[in-house]
Amino acid sequence: MDIYNRGTSWSLSAGDVIADRYEIQALVGRGGMGTVYAAADLRLGGKKRALKLLPMSISTEKSIDAEVAVLMRINHPRLPQIMDYLPSDHASGSPAVLVMDFAEGETVAAFFERSGRRMELHRAVDIASQLCSALEYLHEQDPPIIHRDIKPSNIMLDSGGFVRLIDFGISRLVKHNQQQDTTKLGTPGFAAPEQGGSSGQTDARSDLYSVGALLYYMLSGGCLPNLQTSGLGTAERRQLSSELPDAVFDLLNRLLQHNPGMRPSSAAELAALLLHIAGGSDQQMPFRKQVRYELRAVPLVGVVSMASGSGGTYTAVNIARLLGDSGHRAIYIEHPALEPEAYMLLDGSRRQQEAGERGRSVYRPLDMRYTGWVEEECWFHTLCPDSGGSGTGRLSAVLDQPELMKGLSLAFQAGEPCTPVLDLSSAWTEQAASEWPGKCDILLMVADPCMARWTRRRLTKWREICGYRSVHNRATYWIANKDIRFAGRSEWLSAMGEPPVAVLEHLPVQEWLEWQWKGKWATEHRKWRTAIESALRPVLERIVSYQAETQW
Repeated sequence: MDIYNRGTSWSLSAGDVIADRYEIQALVGRGGMGTVYAAADLRLGGKKRALKLLPMSISTEKSIDAEVAVLMRINHPRLPQIMDYLPSDHASGSPAVLVMDFAEGETVAAFFERSGRRMELHRAVDIASQLCSALEYLHEQDPPIIHRDIKPSNIMLDSGGFVRLIDFGISRLVKHNQQQDTTKLGTPGFAAPEQGGSSGQTDARSDLYSVGALLYYMLSGGCLPNLQTSGLGTAERRQLSSELPDAVFDLLNRLLQHNPGMRPSSAAELAALLLHIAGGSDQQMPFRKQVRYELRAVPLVGVVSMASGSGGTYTAVNIARLLGDSGHRAIYIEHPALEPEAYMLLDGSRRQQEAGERGRSVYRPLDMRYTGWVEEECWFHTLCPDSGGSGTGRLSAVLDQPELMKGLSLAFQAGEPCTPVLDLSSAWTEQAASEWPGKCDILLMVADPCMARWTRRRLTKWREICGYRSVHNRATYWIANKDIRFAGRSEWLSAMGEPPVAVLEHLPVQEWLEWQWKGKWATEHRKWRTAIESALRPVLERIVSYQAETQW
């Protein structure tokens, strides 16, 4: 039954269809700003969506339009992505409907209850750190977007620990000429004092107060800060473990100050403080700390690109290096269907020499076409610069059979398996490489803003692969590379139908070329490394969580 033929009844059941397209599967939740259902997109093979029904009256129409305006502007992997908007129809009584990508997992509130209302420091800091990534993005918009309702039930956590901030029902755009908010909204205990009084307009620091309240909630067993006390009072301190580092108490005291000027000035500053806390404890930040290998399975990670020059090799090398640098052994493999490029790009001759000097000269090529080296915790299999012809050779035999893949991994060092990162780049449509996009456990598509090179043939092939992988429940994501500010940026980032799992900035062309001529890689540049690691963190987390969950 279609909702637009139901009169004023807004209660939906499984099987109901909205706009001849979205079939209701289940009720997800109800709130003051609407009701959320899980639904299948019938035009996209049953793709799961989140539908938020917003019953509209004259009094709520402006607030709903405001939420839509906010959601239409944002595009970030830790934030909801609006896919469609169906306005209300006052004549028929049908509600407005927001269609968003479905965030898998459970809320932090549900996870917290399931964990006995206790959370380890490293996990609480991890959640807060990931929130900072989303908030930094929101606060950097022009004008800044303030969420104003950060709380456990508005934060989704997937099985790999990836955090997404949801529900923009009371977010607002900062009005620089306005002294205070028109409407006082927020959740008591998590909302900053200025959200409920006349002390001024909310700004980015209001969201940081909420992060502090959330952090306190997770570390205190579910307690809320006392709004009568500025900062971390004596009573609040008693609810926290005395074994927590002093830096945690100091940070909470700053975040919970009633005077916004005494809080950290930005989400970026807060992220740096959290990183300091994580680095100073026995636990380290998320993808670096979650897995202890015990002969577990590792995913075969494939990296393809929409077109030549989009950055497939660049992304694959970055992923392998960052995994290796963080202590998770990885193997970069340049597929033989590609033109030999990685060896020269990485200054392989120098790196082989340095590996020998460090006593890391042991290297076993896949076959005669390969050369390479061992670098920290990463093994590089690059095609010899003078190798020719395409094919798979022993590569197929190794990657086809888990036992051989395991043997290759164990040959690396200390009997611990490694994550193979297979660089297919733009060769994924060629016959010699065409089987691999379907086989990889995790497949990453890299696309840049030059959409003129997104040929119809490649787009059609990509949709076929996505459909196949969806049926076989294999993880598929896309990465936006060479991100710059331009008029069509929003269209580019939404062109795949799903938000990118990561967005990599366009490196300064001249500086990047000069860096390469010195034989250096992007992750060896301190500033670039920080940005690349931050952008790829969602990908790295998914790879590591796969390692942690699957047996050989």
